Amino acid sequence: MSTDTDPLVHGGGPRRFLAVFLGAYGFYLLLGDPFDPFDLATGAVTAAVVAAAFAPLLFAAPPTARRTLPRLARAALFVPYLLYEVAKANLAVAYVVLHPDLPVDPAFVTFDPDGETAFERAMLANAITLTPGTVTVEADADRVLVHSLTPASRERLAGGPLERAVRFVVRGRGS
Repeated sequence: MSTDTDPLVHGGGPRRFLAVFLGAYGFYLLLGDPFDPFDLATGAVTAAVVAAAFAPLLFAAPPTARRTLPRLARAALFVPYLLYEVAKANLAVAYVVLHPDLPVDPAFVTFDPDGETAFERAMLANAITLTPGTVTVEADADRVLVHSLTPASRERLAGGPLERAVRFVVRGRGS
């Protein structure tokens, strides 16, 4: 696995700014009324502030349509899958909590993620934490430390379906 030696802050640039601006503006309008002049104006101002502040942080390389559009399409597939995994884990945790014997076996698990970039490892760590019964305690270039509630939740961590799904979103089908 490679380690990231890139600095956190990369140069700005118009493509980075535009990509963050469009994403923030689109999200703002999705939450508001895209036909209201007030929302259009405040959304543009808000998106410009967000883009100015975060564009140098969000992309290691300037975004291109060739890289970004396929990732967005794969992310659109990942979100429903992640929601399914969260719902499934919620049911498993509810079973454990409501079971008369309370079959809890909490433990810490350390594993080496397959993620090549900090973004990929962060995405995996967040996906694990969003799944009830598991919490990512620490994640770095070499390992991920997870606290899990049951043995079943531990079995699916290293090389499990979430890790494969994150790898698919970031790297594509051939990975």
